Amino acid sequence: MKLLSAAGYGIEEVVCCASERGALLLGLQRAGRRLAPGRPASFLVCPGPPARLPDSLYRLKAFYVEGQPVLPASKASAAARLC
Repeated sequence: MKLLSAAGYGIEEVVCCASERGALLLGLQRAGRRLAPGRPASFLVCPGPPARLPDSLYRLKAFYVEGQPVLPASKASAAARLC
């Protein structure tokens, strides 16, 4: 994310490249999987405005997969420090 930002990409493009396009590139996106109302989503919760990305990823508040919490705040922050 830092490289894309340094290359002049806006925060919206950086997040898209790091999420949807990254999943496509790695073959991780499954058919029909889109973020939409009423559908389960996988996401991270981190503090601060988007302008603080990617640095705020080191202070994760929670981690959800398919709409279910996987790591509570304390473990999410510990996991982020390992990255």
